[in-house]
Amino acid sequence: MDAMDRVVLPVGRRDVALGSDVKSKGRRWGIGKIFSPLGRLFRQRCSGKGDDDKVGVGQDVVERKLKDRYTIRDHDRDGCLRVYSIDEELAVVAAVKDLKKIEVPDRHLEVRDLGKYKVALVHARGDREEMEDRHLMMEISLPRHGTLMQVAGIFDGHGGEATAEFLQRNLGKSLQSKLNSLERLDDVHLWNALKSICVEVNDQLKQERSYQESGATALVTLVINDGLWVMNVGDSRAVLSVGGEAVQLSEDATPCDPKYLRGVIKRGGCLWQGRVNGLLAVARAFGDFEVPGMTACPKLAKFDLSAVKGQHNVLILACDGLWDVTGSSQAAKFVQNHPIETAAERLVTHAYLNQCGDNISVMLIDLSVG
Repeated sequence: MDAMDRVVLPVGRRDVALGSDVKSKGRRWGIGKIFSPLGRLFRQRCSGKGDDDKVGVGQDVVERKLKDRYTIRDHDRDGCLRVYSIDEELAVVAAVKDLKKIEVPDRHLEVRDLGKYKVALVHARGDREEMEDRHLMMEISLPRHGTLMQVAGIFDGHGGEATAEFLQRNLGKSLQSKLNSLERLDDVHLWNALKSICVEVNDQLKQERSYQESGATALVTLVINDGLWVMNVGDSRAVLSVGGEAVQLSEDATPCDPKYLRGVIKRGGCLWQGRVNGLLAVARAFGDFEVPGMTACPKLAKFDLSAVKGQHNVLILACDGLWDVTGSSQAAKFVQNHPIETAAERLVTHAYLNQCGDNISVMLIDLSVG
């Protein structure tokens, strides 16, 4: 058994129920709020914006940024006394507890067609008091360009579900309107359009007072012809499983990452206790307007699906509830061994058993057809 396809089976992991305050990326209104103004001290030393914050860049920047490749994120399991594959883990837990089925609080399964692709979505409240995740699956017509676009997304809310719900209702409409207005669907036009859409939607959100106290990360993928575009704001993750090999298509935007911390500081924020201004465990998000240093400008990536045509390709979209306890390579191998609805259910159960302490959303898209 490959080491990357193994997971730890902690003893008595479900003996103590986790509270809703465990592993929260949302606001922590303690001493951190006092230190929020400290970020302003850095403004005189840091000026300007990086490419990721710019809208309206030229072809040279787009070509350079699209060559970026993200590091595969895997968990180091060295030193563990006993390891299991995900299937073995679930079987052992069920046997030990004499269960026919492991129950995850408020787990729901949805299977549907997204254009020519099949999608399985499983989401669960888990150990949280409320379910703050929202999801998007829609096919958009682009008549000006004579094509269809398949859109899928996960919005991981914090501080309430209001911002995630706003994105669920409005982001798809904005994509349709903006992309239909483009002269061409080339890389430069798409790059700048996707950047500006997120900024504009966040500005619309800011006008709604009822959303001021909440925020949400957003991971959205778009399939346009043979191009798979990934638009990421926050720490959800997209991984493409190509015959079991992981291709990581997004990067977790965490404030402890020096690259993202530099951006936080440039925008007037700071790092305190591993969080932006001591409040947020993500470096980018929609909403969170009271937290200096935040932005909703997305990190973009593009993958050419024609390069892997003929292979078994499964796109994995999941919030950090999964990735906190599962590596990219581990998930990529696992989804090759089961129908996508079974794989999605078992990944959610696996995250819950490993005490991720969060809402859990896993969306699997079979891209093998076409």
